Amino acid sequence: MHDSQDLRGLARKCRMMTKPSLQPSVNEQLWLWAAELADYADETERCSEGSQSCPAAAAKEKER
Repeated sequence: MHDSQDLRGLARKCRMMTKPSLQPSVNEQLWLWAAELADYADETERCSEGSQSCPAAAAKEKER
């Protein structure tokens, strides 16, 4: 499992890989992955802080 720093690093790499000379669909996919990875990093940070906005924490709370 990746921590939030790993995920942010992967997102940064995706953004850095976009080049004007690449096919537009490749750039679009890289930007999409960068956004998704950044979202996962945010979620990972929320979950590590024990926030109720974390899907895993919310599921555990429902079980109680």
